[in-house]
Amino acid sequence: QAALARLQLLDKEELTIHLLGAQWREEGGDLRAVRERFPVPRASKLRWLRLGLAGPMALESGSCRDDFDVSSGCRLEVRHRVGLYHEVSFDEWPPPDLICAFQPGLWGYSSWKPSVAVALSKAPLLVTSYNEEEADEEQHTLQNEFGVSESSWRLPGWLPEPNDHCAKTLRENLSGCGGAMLQEQSWWQCLMPKGERTEAPA
Repeated sequence: QAALARLQLLDKEELTIHLLGAQWREEGGDLRAVRERFPVPRASKLRWLRLGLAGPMALESGSCRDDFDVSSGCRLEVRHRVGLYHEVSFDEWPPPDLICAFQPGLWGYSSWKPSVAVALSKAPLLVTSYNEEEADEEQHTLQNEFGVSESSWRLPGWLPEPNDHCAKTLRENLSGCGGAMLQEQSWWQCLMPKGERTEAPA
């Protein structure tokens, strides 16, 4: 919700959000699980929320799943697509207002490059990281390996910074990158598509 507010999206009555690299164990593999992890933003005008989850592990089994729920007063539509973001489609929906990649590890997988390119042709891209070191590595990869322009971080986007709204729980770090413990969404950065950036740096 904090990212939506910062990008001035909370006043919209309809929102479409895509999640890149979704994993059914983390983001949820069915409507109930997704609803628990992504509650409808509070104190908003939202009446229709579309969540599109894409990733090789988006579902425990199968290649797609569509669900909807109207019990909360806000229509929630959830669609799972198994595959890399640039390989799947949510074209039956309106264009996304925001695209999110939670701890994607861009620095470790060149297969992210075409998905990032497709994402930045559509909407702001929010990338979260476990710590400062990983966030800096993600930015370095985006610029130097994926060819993302430095201007992509201009307002209303932002450069890598600590996220005051990160997860409260910690877990052991087995990756060797950063400290002994990991905190989800500890750092975040937001890249803007061409045409939605200001002239002044963030």
